[in-house]
Amino acid sequence: MTRRLILVRHGRTEDNAAGRMISASDPALDALGREQAERVAEALAGCPAAAVYSSPRRRAVETAEAIARRRTGGIGEEVPIRLDDRLAELGFGAFEGRTEAQIRAAGAGALFEAWRQGVPPRYPAGAESFEEAGQRALAFFSSAFPEAADAIVVGHGHQLRILLAVAVLGAPAPLHRRLRLDHARLAVVEWEGPTPRLALLNVPRLPAL
Repeated sequence: MTRRLILVRHGRTEDNAAGRMISASDPALDALGREQAERVAEALAGCPAAAVYSSPRRRAVETAEAIARRRTGGIGEEVPIRLDDRLAELGFGAFEGRTEAQIRAAGAGALFEAWRQGVPPRYPAGAESFEEAGQRALAFFSSAFPEAADAIVVGHGHQLRILLAVAVLGAPAPLHRRLRLDHARLAVVEWEGPTPRLALLNVPRLPAL
């Protein structure tokens, strides 16, 4: 049987809807985000995962709770949610809580572009480097989930893509910027022997096996 790691980006928050960059901030899901969490939970209801991991941020935990409720009939009864700080979002430093328009209005537009697209990237004051976040992601990937069973991981847009880049594709962490993972969408990693492969990216549900 193919072993799968299913990565889930959390549902939307009001800050996401407003275009604010949030990492350490801890808003709850908004109404649409809660609907998104329920839809992704339904999509994963038949997945035989042995573990559900989550970032400790509320938006991720609420999404993970929806998945756990649908799978077990009660949060954490049979497949507990395991919070892991290594899944927390990439630290945005001085960009935290600000929109792109606000960043540009403050005269940091060139820095923003160099952070999002630059080779090599530049970072706002206090930000976590992509490589630092990659070390966290690789440590989680290497140690956390079961070796012989499916697992579900709920996290954030940057950090989950960084995990895919460094741990699955064997690529430098900045190349995560070439991947896309929208709110409440899935990425699926499958193994052929010891080798992980990115099977699906940015999909709303799993295909039938």
